[in-house]
Amino acid sequence: MHGLKLAQLQTPTRGYLSTSPKDFEEDHLIPLELGGASSDPFNLWPQPYEGDWNAKKKDRLENALHRRVCMNIGDPRRLSLAQAQKLIRENWVVAYEEYVN
Repeated sequence: MHGLKLAQLQTPTRGYLSTSPKDFEEDHLIPLELGGASSDPFNLWPQPYEGDWNAKKKDRLENALHRRVCMNIGDPRRLSLAQAQKLIRENWVVAYEEYVN
């Protein structure tokens, strides 16, 4: 996967300010705990460790959504797996603002 991260970082249209692999986590867009594909290049992207919307923040969202998916049926806070995947896929920053305290 290291080769994939390097290739992604060096793609000019992606607009990364840094191309140093140590500045990034190769992250799953749809996390494994929400059914994401572990090695699909379309589900992997370099997530920066620094900045306002970094890898640690996305990890907190992944955990919050996972907890909601695992809630008891009938709990009004519960999300379906499909709902959680859609939230994180479409705009994880908006989902973070809604589901992480």
